[in-house]
Amino acid sequence: LRVRTGTHIQINAKLGLAVNAAYIVNTGSNPNGTPWSFEPAQYFAGEFAVGSAQTINSVEGFYKTFISTAGNVTISLHSDGGNIPGATLFSQSHSLPANSALDWFGAFGLGWNVASGVYWVSFEPDAKVFGIHPGDAPFPLDEYAGHRFGVWQDAGPNAFDYLDVGIRIDATPSVVPEPSTLALVGLALIGMRVKRKMLR
Repeated sequence: LRVRTGTHIQINAKLGLAVNAAYIVNTGSNPNGTPWSFEPAQYFAGEFAVGSAQTINSVEGFYKTFISTAGNVTISLHSDGGNIPGATLFSQSHSLPANSALDWFGAFGLGWNVASGVYWVSFEPDAKVFGIHPGDAPFPLDEYAGHRFGVWQDAGPNAFDYLDVGIRIDATPSVVPEPSTLALVGLALIGMRVKRKMLR
């Protein structure tokens, strides 16, 4: 896929069709929000839903680290586990610079294909990360989860809604070719087969 910055248009290389890319999750960020500790002992996830098949291109979180060496954050997409993330479907790590300022950091070019449904996205820092993942995002998700003491804390529905950490997810609707496009592709394949037979 090729992204044209600014217009946020993506080109499906196989079919040559333009498709709209957009943030399907964008909570916004609040640098002055509650400074939740972000480290291996405590990290977070947010729940979101998609109404149709999507290809997730990027996932970002709004956070920082105070450590003087670079660390890594693993971003994972999970099935719905009710009040907490379920099974891990996809994962991708990204580097978090040393002594980073608060900003959006994430994984890009993911190509994670998902069907309509409910999912969770989590952000797990490694041992070289000790920072904050601020809350009070202006457009928070409906439900959040906290990972503490080595497990996701299931305290019932909406128990961690107060977290309101910054998350954004960019996705492209899955491209389904029009019948006319499929017909042209089929004719092209038939033509190639006929030509090969004639050359033999």
